[in-house]
Amino acid sequence: CGLCINRRCRKKWRNIRRSSMIHKIAEKMINWQIVKGNLTETDRNKYVYAYEILFNQLVNLSIAVVLAFVSHELISVLLFLVIYIPLRKYAGGFHAENNEKCIIYSSLVIICVIIFNKTLHDVTNAYEGIISIMMICFMLMLAFIWHMTPIEAKNKKVDELERRRCRRKVHIICIIHILLMIWNVLILMRICISINILLAYATVVLVLAIGYKK
Repeated sequence: CGLCINRRCRKKWRNIRRSSMIHKIAEKMINWQIVKGNLTETDRNKYVYAYEILFNQLVNLSIAVVLAFVSHELISVLLFLVIYIPLRKYAGGFHAENNEKCIIYSSLVIICVIIFNKTLHDVTNAYEGIISIMMICFMLMLAFIWHMTPIEAKNKKVDELERRRCRRKVHIICIIHILLMIWNVLILMRICISINILLAYATVVLVLAIGYKK
């Protein structure tokens, strides 16, 4: 989930998530490793936080793959995730207050992606001019992300140096996506790629807008 955070904000973030199931599992894993002598007590907080982030990402990814497989939209969901995850990581925006909410929101996003993929495929087959509309929407969302990122969440603050680094990463990722979109429209002509680039950008714009508002 999102931007790198400084030590003070990381401590605050741990306190917010301390009652979550994933946090408790991470605590048990670290306790076991401390007993085995693999870690020291002074490393506890750092490794609990790392395990918690890892478990949260694994759960989200597993749910996404299961939903995609059941709905027969595995390729579409994987395309969405490949576009979305790197951009979301550095763009910032809204972050859930705990792991459970993060999993629920992420699952809802994947369900929406599946529904939109099925719906938009039918629309694009019926309307040839949809590619022009999609390109216009892509450029508008690209401009918003380019100029607005990174946006801090109230529970994830960044310093000025980190802000500049994240903005630079976002710009590089956006340039790659521009080239991918142009290549797809002119050469590959796979509507699935264009649809999932748009869905990824729309999702990032949404979390940025919510994060900015908060």
